[in-house]
Amino acid sequence: MPLRVLVIDLQERDAPAEEGAPAEPVRNPRVFVNPQILEPSEEHSIYNEGCLSVPEIYAEVERPAAIRARWQDLDGTVREEAMDGLMATCLQHEMDHLEGVLFIDRLSRLKRTMALKKLEKLRKAA
Repeated sequence: MPLRVLVIDLQERDAPAEEGAPAEPVRNPRVFVNPQILEPSEEHSIYNEGCLSVPEIYAEVERPAAIRARWQDLDGTVREEAMDGLMATCLQHEMDHLEGVLFIDRLSRLKRTMALKKLEKLRKAA
């Protein structure tokens, strides 16, 4: 059986150790094996997404604001969790990749065309 594996590390910032010092990113990579979305919320949110697959292109993408997801961890234990905010958005974005879908595929035809033209212009300039 093929495995579908995602690793997400939001690198959220911890409180600074000293006042005035920059906060250090907290590394907390999460591994999702064969992830599934069980319950997407009816409420949607919009997040300005970007992707290494489409460098230097960003666009607002609408997705369910919250999800209930199920996956296996590295030990094979089945996990289930309600997620919202950035983690819900990132998991949906990365699961799209497993299906061969990029965030620009979720844009209107006009916005997608504009994004692709911008990408082509950037490639020619490089």
